[in-house]
Amino acid sequence: MDLIERTHTFRERHPWEQSKQFLIRSLLKKIPSSFQVRTLLDFGCGDGYILSQIHPLYPNTTVHGYDCNLTEDQRYQLEACHAPIRFHTILERDVQTDLLLLLDVMEHQENDLDFLAQLTRHHLNPHGWILITVPALPMLFSNHDLFLKHHRRYTRKSLLEVVSRSGLEVKASGYAFTSLIVPRFLQRTLERFTHATQAQHGVGHWSHGHLVTRLITNLLSAENALLVGLSAHSIHLPGLTAWTLCQKPSW
Repeated sequence: MDLIERTHTFRERHPWEQSKQFLIRSLLKKIPSSFQVRTLLDFGCGDGYILSQIHPLYPNTTVHGYDCNLTEDQRYQLEACHAPIRFHTILERDVQTDLLLLLDVMEHQENDLDFLAQLTRHHLNPHGWILITVPALPMLFSNHDLFLKHHRRYTRKSLLEVVSRSGLEVKASGYAFTSLIVPRFLQRTLERFTHATQAQHGVGHWSHGHLVTRLITNLLSAENALLVGLSAHSIHLPGLTAWTLCQKPSW
């Protein structure tokens, strides 16, 4: 969860957030089992939810979570709740990683190419892997994107162009959350015709019960599993999220 969306009252994680962590876990399984992950860095970890769910996949790995918006109090709380994950408010230059998670971060960067090139140059080891997710489909850019301080939305093609220009080798890519295009399109259309500027709310305001949450989570997870499977055969149905799994060359 982005820290701007976190509230003090949420009890149930949003289905989008829960199904996203299942998506991330499935995509990480595409990394060859022969590759040894000794260090993992989640850059822009937010409140640490997804990182805490990923950590059990790498029990013997040094795991770091970094977010520039974390306060010191939040950092201490996260480390107490999610030990032995180490959380940082400042990313030291000597932090090097074999696996880098960049989950819904690049859209916040004014110059995404320079940001990605510098990040991978200084913090990703040679032959290291990076998993990137971004909000997709520029036509759906809305007030919610402005609320979250996004500069842009991507297509799969535009994401891969930035990734390739940064020097990374694309190993897999695709979309997720196809079914969510319709409600977001309707929201965007309503904004255009009504010039709506109502207050925006993030996933931290989800207030439905466990059964509804579980049902929607399962449906979204099944949909994403299908989309990931299709992407392996170069079938890329559009979705609300674009993703790519890349590797850093040794040179």
